[in-house]
Amino acid sequence: MLRFTLTRMFSALLVIVGVFLLTFLLLRAAPGRPGEGMDQIRDEVRWNQARRLGTDRPLGTHFVDTASAWLRGDFGRSLVRGEPVGDAIRRTWSVSLELGAYALVLALLLGVGGGLLTGFRAPSGTSRSLSLGALVVISLSVLGLGTLVRVILAGTGGFTLGGWDDPLDRLLPAAVLGVVYGAYLLEMVRASTVEALRAPWVRAARARGVAPTRLLLGHVLPGALIPM
Repeated sequence: MLRFTLTRMFSALLVIVGVFLLTFLLLRAAPGRPGEGMDQIRDEVRWNQARRLGTDRPLGTHFVDTASAWLRGDFGRSLVRGEPVGDAIRRTWSVSLELGAYALVLALLLGVGGGLLTGFRAPSGTSRSLSLGALVVISLSVLGLGTLVRVILAGTGGFTLGGWDDPLDRLLPAAVLGVVYGAYLLEMVRASTVEALRAPWVRAARARGVAPTRLLLGHVLPGALIPM
């Protein structure tokens, strides 16, 4: 178990390093430098911006400096607000953590419950309908579904579309995040459930006359949750 955990942690570290490197290279290669296409900006301003962002340095030096700064917790300054990114994270992390917790609970309830139901009853009409609904939500994404919810509910007056002070303020953001990620989990658990139902021990339990609820929770669920 320890070896498995260490292997997964090392794999996660490689993914983080790979994503960081790829993002850095894409941002360096992307067109659009400070002040580019704006003739009214003086060259001194462009040079100062490039020096502040590090784009005037060689690629290797810029990468090493950026990585070392990130390891120290220095994420630079926000281009929009002008404040250090670390200060913005420290100011808002509690809201993000609370929102993520609400969304995670909802996603687990929808994903695990819906995935077991669709997988256990496949290929029934209920299973197809839930799976189709999950695919639609996944296709919309958080941005699309959030925009759609705002457009539909903006004029009703029954929901708060901004702020974080009232409990009602948390409802729509948590619901949108939870439903979208719950749809991902639903599809994952559904596929795992269908696969688990074909397992020899599940067929043997069915042959022994195990009740459907006990079969689902005791024999199918543990195997279906492994990929999730």
